[in-house]
Amino acid sequence: MVGIGGMLIAIGHDIQLISELAKVDSLKVPEIFFTPAECQYFSKRKNYLQSMAATFSAKEALFKVLGGVPNFYWTDIEVQHNSSYAPYFEFHGSLAEYFIKQNWTAHLSISHSGDYVSTFVTISTRS
Repeated sequence: MVGIGGMLIAIGHDIQLISELAKVDSLKVPEIFFTPAECQYFSKRKNYLQSMAATFSAKEALFKVLGGVPNFYWTDIEVQHNSSYAPYFEFHGSLAEYFIKQNWTAHLSISHSGDYVSTFVTISTRS
């Protein structure tokens, strides 16, 4: 299947109950699950926990897609937002190198509804 960015390689999905993350203190410490830039983004949002859950869910969806990829860290995946607040991935470290070597790109969609956040990730070849 050919789509945006080239040949579709994989699709991942995750759904997260936002309130589940409220008591996970390690999520609030930069460099464990989230980069300092992500933590700064959360702190500027009206609903800190919802933004954090969305980023957590995006990383979970990507982890599900990348089951066989060599070791990488949570912070090798960074969720950024463009000027219209649309989310996208920025990769660091060994994960960035792996995506370049494979000639892959990733696309991200995040939706919020009530107490949940849902994310979809696609990986495709670069065109």
